[in-house]
This record gives sequence, C-alpha cells and structure tokens, in this order.
Amino acid sequence: MRALRLFALLIGTAAAVLSASTAPAWGRSFPDVPAGYPFAAAIAGVSARGIMTGYADGGFRPTDPVTRQQFAKMIVRALGLPVTERDTCLFTDVAHSSGPDPLYPEHYVAVAASHGVTTGVSASRFNPWKPVARAQLISMVARGAESVAPGTLASAPMGFASSWRPSFSPQHGENARVAQFNGLLAGLLLSTLDPWGPMSRGEAAQVLTNLLRRLAAGPNVQSGPVVAFQPSHQDDTGAADWHEYRICGDIAQRTISLLRGSPFETVLAWETGMGLTGSNNNGSNAAAFDSEIGKSNDAGADYFISVHNDGSAPSGVLGMYFTGDARAAELAETLARSVSRQIGLPYRGIRGRPLYSLDAGRNHAPVRVLLEIGDNVGDRAFLEDPAGRQKIAAALACEVSLLPVIE
Repeated sequence: MRALRLFALLIGTAAAVLSASTAPAWGRSFPDVPAGYPFAAAIAGVSARGIMTGYADGGFRPTDPVTRQQFAKMIVRALGLPVTERDTCLFTDVAHSSGPDPLYPEHYVAVAASHGVTTGVSASRFNPWKPVARAQLISMVARGAESVAPGTLASAPMGFASSWRPSFSPQHGENARVAQFNGLLAGLLLSTLDPWGPMSRGEAAQVLTNLLRRLAAGPNVQSGPVVAFQPSHQDDTGAADWHEYRICGDIAQRTISLLRGSPFETVLAWETGMGLTGSNNNGSNAAAFDSEIGKSNDAGADYFISVHNDGSAPSGVLGMYFTGDARAAELAETLARSVSRQIGLPYRGIRGRPLYSLDAGRNHAPVRVLLEIGDNVGDRAFLEDPAGRQKIAAALACEVSLLPVIE
C-alpha cells in the first residue's frame, strides 16, 4: 500500500531527514506576526527549528530587511552545516564573533563561503551590514541546495518563463529562474517584487521553508509523482457568455506547460466531448466525470487536482477535499493558500464535501483535491485575463513541484 511521504525537516545534512510529523509545527509566537500574516506559518516553522529568532523586545520584525551576515547564519543553520571557532573568515570587513552567539558573525560567514554559498562582493569584502537583495539571497539558497545535495534542483527547461526575466542579471538571473521552477520561491508574489530590493525577514522565512521542503523531498530524479489535472468541463455556470471550461482548461494546460521538463509526469484529465454540463455535488453527467477519472486512474496518478471557478460566492480561493480525508485536506490548504498569496485573491479556507470526482471508490489517486479559484462574477476580469491565468498556473506549478513521491 502506497503511503504519502510527509514533508520532513533536514537535520545535519541533506540525507538526515526526520518525519515532519515529529517536527514542531509552531515555534515562539510573535506579537507582530498575526495568524493571518502571509508568512506566519513559515516564520513559526523556522523559529521552532532555530533557523531564525526574534528580538529581545519579543518581536520578529517580519518587514525588516535581512542583512548579509544575518542571512549567512540563517542559511548555514537551514543547511545543517557544522560551524566551529576553527572556521576562519577571509573577509576583512566581517567583525570577530562576540555576544551571546560566539560563532556569529565571522564563523557562519566563513562556513557559507567555504561551501560556495556566498562569494562575497570581492575576495576580501563581504559587506556584512548591507541588506541582502532578493536576487543575491536566492542565489545563496540555490547554491546552498546544490552544495549539500547535488542534483536536488532540476534544471529549468527552455520553455519555462520565470516571473523575472533572467536578463536582469547575468550572475543571478538564471539562479532565480531555477529557484522558481523548483518551488523555492513559492509564496512570494514575484511580479510585484523588485529582484534588487532588500529581502524582508518574512520573505526569507518563506524561502528557507521552501528550501527545507525541497531538500526533504530528495534529489531530482527522473521519475517523480504523477499529477493529474482535471479542469472543469462545465459551460452551464454564470452568465451566458461565461465559459468556465475554457478558463479552467487554460489554467490546467498552462500549469502542465510550466512543469514540462521536470521529473513530474502530468496528465490532463479533461473531457469536453460528452456535454459541457455536470455537477460535482451530485455527479450529474457522470459519463464525463468517469471519463476524466478514468484517464487519471489509467495514468496511475499519485495526485489529482481539480480546477474550478466558483459562482455567486465571495471573491477568493477555496480548497476542497472529500469528507474526512485529512491527507487531502492538508494539500487543499497548501494549494489554496499559495494560490491566494500569489494572485492576490483572499484565502477562503478549506471545506470537506462528498464530491463525485474525489470519491476514493472511483478515483484511485491517493491524494485528491479540488480548488475553486475566483468567482465568475466578482473575479471575472481577472480570470478572463491571460496574465491572471498565468499567475494562477505559476502558483500551482510552484507548489506541485514540491510534492513528495508517494511510495
């Protein structure tokens, strides 16, 4: 019987992985990080693991910029690299260690440099107090992943269009493209962020969380999970000139295109030749649903992701799963939250329902979820804009690229 390998925490080296079920879910609470804050879960996770800590006044200061020497310590801790007083820093502008941590900053910087995570701004200068730019931090994360676990990051295929054009920097552009393709930037609304702007502490927490998940998933292998995308086949929702099946079909196909060249096998489980009607609530037009589910089953899908738009509902993103399926509920929440953050629509939560296409009696994928992305009235302009659908696809591809193999 196949079991979902849970996301895990990297300890010591990339090979030393503990089950995520044994890792603390929440660390110290911070008064300036409310529960609804976009990076709240990531901040809680990295603080629980000692990768990032708060300040003496009790705050985390999630919007403060991260300095270069601060991030050297964060990335070294995230990678599980050993640090001792024997690690010698060759950058002359990095201060000797003092204060409560006798290894900070010089010995952490030394270890980051010796592992190729950072190259400094020159052979002798590190600019330790300068805020680290997003592009620089992303390069450090990508180098760090390859340092401790070569082959973990898949090469981004030629057709993958990243949110930032690689030409923005000959040094960092391709690193950012590879990082986005591998899900390291999931949760960041990249289209609104300047690659040369300072990375905030909240953003850094999210990227480090993504790094831990990627490392825990193991090296990039040629055989990854099989993911079936089932876009809506309905054309009987909303106004007469609204075509849900076209919108959802385009989102699914864009997502599959973004994943092309990755270790993941994708399947488009979509039926548009058996009538563009049907309801997942009661299984009307069961022939169309059964055909779609059959394509997923024939492919041996590990994950089944159904993509829909809501109608006469609040604006936002809702995750759905079959009643009582806790494993699917976790993925539904992850996907809905990520899509919500990256496209700017509200997160509407998750909901369990006995949906026809998610019933384990007919759908054999171990993990089955449905997403209601946007409302066909309130969010219609966004959904009909190809740029909006591309943002949705990018958010889905980022999260899917982090899914573990089901064994």
